[in-house]
Amino acid sequence: MKEKLSKIEVQKIVGEKYNREDFLSRNFGSFSYKEYEKIEKSKYRNKEQTANLKIYISKTPYIILITITTFFLLTFPYFNKDNPTTLFFKIVYSISFILIIISLYKILLNRKLYIQVFPNSFIFNKREILWSEILVTGKLIVHGKPSYEFLILGLDSGEILKIDINKSEIYTEDFIKIIHLNKI
Repeated sequence: MKEKLSKIEVQKIVGEKYNREDFLSRNFGSFSYKEYEKIEKSKYRNKEQTANLKIYISKTPYIILITITTFFLLTFPYFNKDNPTTLFFKIVYSISFILIIISLYKILLNRKLYIQVFPNSFIFNKREILWSEILVTGKLIVHGKPSYEFLILGLDSGEILKIDINKSEIYTEDFIKIIHLNKI
């Protein structure tokens, strides 16, 4: 069995990979990292709220797609009422309708599990991670348009896990709070 590292050793490994030393890189670099020892603001207050919690892939892209296509389907005939409808617009209408049906299917019937929380661990990407293995929790923000947030977990084996929280229905700080509540 591989030797378990201390929290300080894991913090050093994570720091070497993600912390920036100079002012320009820290404030104007392509990414920033912040380690969290404690989370104050979260919708999770106690361990019982996280028991057997299931976190699904976000439905936001499908909701946006439904909104845009519905807006198009409802407004275009009004603005184009004096012109004849061409074959091109009939095809666009058909595609829009199909996109709405697919999006509704994804939202209502095809919910995919992203993270599942258990009393002693959580499962992410078909891998079980014990709460006791997690020594360092942090958030990595990749700056750009749009910005992306990743949950950084430093494990006692020295491994660093990078979880894309943007794909899920939960905020990074909320999942860090779940980890802190379950480690106790």
